[in-house]
Amino acid sequence: MSWAPDYSFSPSEWEPPAQRENDTIITSDVLQARDTPSMIEQTVTPPFSLNPSPSVHVEQPSFVPVSTAFYPGSHCDASDLVLLSSDSVLFYVHINILLRISENTFSSLLSSPLSGDTYRGSIISIPETSVVLDALLHFLYSESCADQAPSFETLCTAVDQMPFYDIEPRHHIIPSNPSYGYLLAFAPLFPLELYALAAHFDIFHLAASTSSHLLGCSLSTISDEIAERIGAIYLNRLFHLHLRRLTALKGILLRSPYPHPPIPGCSFHSQKQTSRIWALGVAQLAWEATPDTSAHDIESSLSSLDESSTCALCQQSLADWMKAAIASWASIDRMITS
Repeated sequence: MSWAPDYSFSPSEWEPPAQRENDTIITSDVLQARDTPSMIEQTVTPPFSLNPSPSVHVEQPSFVPVSTAFYPGSHCDASDLVLLSSDSVLFYVHINILLRISENTFSSLLSSPLSGDTYRGSIISIPETSVVLDALLHFLYSESCADQAPSFETLCTAVDQMPFYDIEPRHHIIPSNPSYGYLLAFAPLFPLELYALAAHFDIFHLAASTSSHLLGCSLSTISDEIAERIGAIYLNRLFHLHLRRLTALKGILLRSPYPHPPIPGCSFHSQKQTSRIWALGVAQLAWEATPDTSAHDIESSLSSLDESSTCALCQQSLADWMKAAIASWASIDRMITS
């Protein structure tokens, strides 16, 4: 068995976080928030005995920073493990929930499995900031992190760090997880970065939902670094999505409207003249088309061509063609496929 550094320490070895300047003192009737929105300070009621040596005087802390989402009593069951972030914030968690998906969670930090009794009731130091650890725990607990409002960068860091703690991201970032929706909400703002994150960890549902926001992205502008992070498989899927939509749109636009039987004032010759004008307009639109071309773009580009003919039947035929074209374009997939 390979040696791994043990980041945990027993209650008797725990030293309270150093007092920070301008800390807010919390009394029983006043509770003020700290600068970090997701953290509060609570009067310490340690769930374990420190038992200092009679010959050594140990001054007990009056308060310590505790997570507002993972504090003593935040969940139905009593916590049996405390995680200490790199900025000295305590998170009271439950071993059975941490190990719900994998028995190896946090094994890279420990000398023995977390499933045993070795670490029950102890404090484990986690080399992550409180905001990152908070986001990571919300994914593990399948709870929404919307109240803490982490930034997109924080969520990406939390997901990127999961493998370091022997956590498989695609097992936790799933549509049924409330934090999944919060992460997906960043797709309109950071589509390429979110798609790269999902592709890197093979989170197909997240990548597919994000890909619809990349229809307006010029694939030639993707940097080598982002392309490497996305990987060949998901990059190929994105290229095929763009190609598939462009091919489908051109096929739809190049279908000519049906002619009608000749009538007084509109012969076959007149209809051919109208068709040529229509073909020129469609060719221009097809040349400028992009994968994110909207139905409104099609309608506004071709609506002026109705004026090329005064025949009511020709105008009706063009209107019917336009409705059919828009309906066909709306049915084309907007997301990658597996």
